Amino acid sequence: SSGINAEYGAPSLILPPVTPLRDILQDVEVPLTLIRPSAVPPTLVYDSAAVRVNLYRTENKPEPSVVVFLLTVTNSSTAPIDDVEIEMSTKSGKLKLAAPSSKHLSPFSPICPYPPIQQVLVTTGNVTSVDYTLKYMYNSQAECQSGTLSL
Repeated sequence: SSGINAEYGAPSLILPPVTPLRDILQDVEVPLTLIRPSAVPPTLVYDSAAVRVNLYRTENKPEPSVVVFLLTVTNSSTAPIDDVEIEMSTKSGKLKLAAPSSKHLSPFSPICPYPPIQQVLVTTGNVTSVDYTLKYMYNSQAECQSGTLSL
C-alpha cells in the first residue's frame, strides 16, 4: 500500500506484526548438578513426623529476572514414603517446577542416610508467594497437605 489512507487522504501508520512476549521461563533449565547454594537459610515449607520439605534459594541466575530455588523432601520415619508429588502455582508472576529426582523416599536411617527428593523451582523475580500442594503415601494412607509460602 502507498501509506496514504484513501478515505481521508492522510498518511496511514503501518505497524509491524505484533510479536507475543517470550515466556522467560520456557527455556530455563537448571540441572541439579549445576545448583549453587546461597548463604540464605532454607525456608521450611512443611514438617510432619514423617516428611520435611525445605526450600533453598540458590546463587544461580540463568536470566537477570529469574530466581532459582531447590526444594528438598526428606523422610524422618522408619517407613518408606511413596508417590511423593509437589504442585505449585502463583498469582504474582510465573514459575516452573522441574521434574523431581524421585517419587520415593526410603525409610530414615541414621547410619546410612538416603538422599532426599530434589526438585528445581524457577520463578520470575516478581513472585512473592507460592501456593503448594504436597501429596504422598505413608503407611498405605494417602496424605495431602497444602498451603501458601512467602518467598
